[in-house]
Order: sequence, then C-alpha cells, then structure tokens
Amino acid sequence: MNYSIFTGRIYKWEFIEERSLEYDRLTEAKELEKLKVPFPNVLGNLLSGAIGITSLIVGLLTVVFIIWAIVY
Repeated sequence: MNYSIFTGRIYKWEFIEERSLEYDRLTEAKELEKLKVPFPNVLGNLLSGAIGITSLIVGLLTVVFIIWAIVY
C-alpha cells in the first residue's frame, strides 16, 4: 500500500525511481532541500495503514454486495 496517499510524504528512493526527471530538475535548481520533511511517526504510519485497509475492505464488500444483489 502506498502511504503517501494519507501522509503526503514519499521516500527519496521512491521519488527518484518514479519521478526521476522531476528529481533531476529540483536537484539542479537546488530546491530539493526545501521539500524535505521529517519521517512520519509510528502512530501516523499505523493510522494510515488502518485507514487504508479499512477503506479497501469496505470497497471490496460493497462490490460483493452489489454483485450479490444483481445475482439474487
């Protein structure tokens, strides 16, 4: 699961891998240091994961109930 949806943060290695052109541009313009934020705390990661998994389960159950209502 990608926690950046909930925290707004992304790891540096992930940023380089997924957005290499933007990383190069920010590095050349020396603006990358301005965007650095502290690592999210454990509670924030735990809550983000719980919200994400709960949303996934609710979404899947909704699909199952829709299909069930159509079939029966």
